[in-house]
Amino acid sequence: MNHLLQHLTLPQTHRGSSVSAPVVSQGRVRVHTLMTHPLFDVAVRSLFSQRPNFESGNSFHGLEDLLHGLRGPEDELMDVLITDITPDARTTPRFMAELRQLRPQLAVVHLIPETDDAAVIVQAFRWGADAYLFQTAPVEVLEQAVNTVLEGKAYIQTHLTPLVLAEIRRPDQAVFTAEIDVPLNEREQMLLQLATDGLNNRAIAEVFGVTEKTVRGMWSTLIRKLGVNDRTQAVLWSIRSGFTRLH
Repeated sequence: MNHLLQHLTLPQTHRGSSVSAPVVSQGRVRVHTLMTHPLFDVAVRSLFSQRPNFESGNSFHGLEDLLHGLRGPEDELMDVLITDITPDARTTPRFMAELRQLRPQLAVVHLIPETDDAAVIVQAFRWGADAYLFQTAPVEVLEQAVNTVLEGKAYIQTHLTPLVLAEIRRPDQAVFTAEIDVPLNEREQMLLQLATDGLNNRAIAEVFGVTEKTVRGMWSTLIRKLGVNDRTQAVLWSIRSGFTRLH
């Protein structure tokens, strides 16, 4: 049984030692969902509604509904989006760019169907999310992922790493269209290394001492320079090309 669904079926007063460590947050957090599986939607919302400092946000029913629902002025709450939507190579990059512009502080957690197909995992990375984990991950892993993104860091479930590395090392990896001799300046290499280390734009901005908008501009310039489609492809390219290393 999926761990999230198991959480949904077990009353809180009878879970005993199976109760996960509570998610820790510095302030109030609002959890939104965008799910193709209705039971996942109910389970995630049920899980976080029982956690201190968390409250339920919107349950969105599509990408356009998500964009519409997040329009308007931001408040003091931190927003997290948990989704299991499969990305589309044609529309997802445009959608994510619009979403990041609309809500740059929004943390996105992507639940991926469990698979051993590395190409599927890399495809899922097109979401440009802050955290990636399997839909079958234990509840405590989901809570750890949320904790991590609320700290401004990226999170990838341990089980995903070997699959991603295998895909990166494939000689016929199709996502890399740029040649290895593309000249990068020191700032561009540092940007790629920080992203490889798991930092999101907010954390990278703090390292550089600039605004998050400036970092997004740096990415736009670098992506055009490399001839790739998005930040994820740029990072994968940099690893294969030897400009950055996974630590």
